[in-house]
Amino acid sequence: MRIRATVEIEPRGKRPPQNMRLKDGRMLHGVKDAATRSYETRLAVALLGKLDGLMLLEGPLQLDILAIFKRPKKINKAVKAWCDEKGLPHGPNSRVWCPRKPDIDNIRKSVQDAMKTVWRDDAQVVAGLTLKAYGREGERPSITIALSDEIQELSHQLQTMGLPEPRQPIR
Repeated sequence: MRIRATVEIEPRGKRPPQNMRLKDGRMLHGVKDAATRSYETRLAVALLGKLDGLMLLEGPLQLDILAIFKRPKKINKAVKAWCDEKGLPHGPNSRVWCPRKPDIDNIRKSVQDAMKTVWRDDAQVVAGLTLKAYGREGERPSITIALSDEIQELSHQLQTMGLPEPRQPIR
C-alpha cells in the first residue's frame, strides 16, 4: 500500500510542551500550547480528508514528508553560493533548500501527531525522509506526505546509507 497526499498549509514545527499553573496553584506539566493544538487539528483534518476511507494501519511504516515554504523575495546569499558551488539552479522556477526554522524533526513530529488516527502508534514509523524547501515563484506553501508499508529490507537500507550490517550478538 502506498498513499500520497498534498495539503496547502504552511509547514510548522512542533513547539515544546509548556507548564501551566492551575487556579488552585497546582502545576500541569507537558501541556501543548493552543497554537500547536490548533495547527495539528487543521493539518489532521486536511490530511485525513485526502486519505478518506483509509483503515487503521498495522506493522512497520515509512513516512516521507516534503515541506514547501513560501519563497522569500530574495534567496539567502549563502544558499545561492552553495547552489552555485554545487551547480544547482536557484532561479524563480526552481525549488531550493530551506535552511531556516523550523527544524525538520519538529515538522515531522507535527505531521506524525496530526496523523495519529491513521496508525496505532507513531512508533510504527520506522523509516522516512523529511525535506524542506522554498517553493517556486508563486507556489503556495504545502506539506506532501508519502506513506507506505512497502519498506525495503533493513540490510538494504543500511547498505544505501553506507553502513555495515550489525553484528550478531555474542552468546
